[in-house]
Amino acid sequence: MHKYFSAAIILFFIACAASHRTSTESDHQKKIEKSQKLLYLKQALYTKAITQVEYDSLEARLIDPRLDIDLSKVLNQK
Repeated sequence: MHKYFSAAIILFFIACAASHRTSTESDHQKKIEKSQKLLYLKQALYTKAITQVEYDSLEARLIDPRLDIDLSKVLNQK
């Protein structure tokens, strides 16, 4: 009985470690995507595809984690 309990505890810790690792990679991927969107937005401002007011508005929407915008749609509407 003691052997099975030890094995169950070890499996539990391995499962917890594996589930935490995937969320960390997911968070990292989200940060990369957000940074990429900000770079696209800055590029659009520098090439005068959008105005400073539009840039400020879109930047605020990108920074807010509750909002998810598709920059390609927004920039292609111009």
